[in-house]
Amino acid sequence: MEECKEPSIITNEIILGDEHHAQDLNWLQTHGVTHVLNCTHDAPNAHPAELSYFRVPIEDTVAMDIRSQTNWLGHALTFLDKATTAPSKVYVHCSFGVSRSSTFVIAHLMVTRRMSVAAAFKFVRERRPIVSPNAGFMTQLLELEEAEGLGPEQEPSMEIWTYSQQRGDFEVEADAEAQDAYEEWLANKLTWAVYPPGRGVVCPHCFLKHTAIAVSKCEHCGAGLVVEEVPTRHKPIDYS
Repeated sequence: MEECKEPSIITNEIILGDEHHAQDLNWLQTHGVTHVLNCTHDAPNAHPAELSYFRVPIEDTVAMDIRSQTNWLGHALTFLDKATTAPSKVYVHCSFGVSRSSTFVIAHLMVTRRMSVAAAFKFVRERRPIVSPNAGFMTQLLELEEAEGLGPEQEPSMEIWTYSQQRGDFEVEADAEAQDAYEEWLANKLTWAVYPPGRGVVCPHCFLKHTAIAVSKCEHCGAGLVVEEVPTRHKPIDYS
């Protein structure tokens, strides 16, 4: 995994980086950080007495759903709305600051600056060249783009096939048959309960993956999946 040794300033209010710097209270306070968006299921929220935290306990897989049921995208956007209000500043991280954390930074720019996926991705990558949301996250960002009316009228602002090739997800020749096969595979990964491993959400209580779309209680611990309301514009998408 390619790494950036230092976190990257994306806007005056947002710093994007890795989990190592998230543990360094002196570094965080020196850079004016007041909030931390932790986009991992295992990195500790190391300084809860000094900083405000929100955890999105997801894994970096293409089948990880962030838009329905637990609606991690909506909750993260709500947290970022608060965390980017002056004089606040937020540090957003996953393990390396490449896929998970960059997904939420891109989404925040999309809804607050009315940017397409392509424009927001370009904006973030110019400031942190290693950012690369996986194809599943990028697909869900394109769903958000369509829902919010942020892209071109007739087609999405990015093509997943081309993006995945450039990302290096596979090595095949770019012919129509290979593209159709890849898009079918990705669609199956991002469809609820087609067959395992289908789309799933991470329970906010036990952090295990829940796959029954019609059930609002975790299939593992029995707790309710929806932990609180989020603003209307960040409501979950309905995949039923």
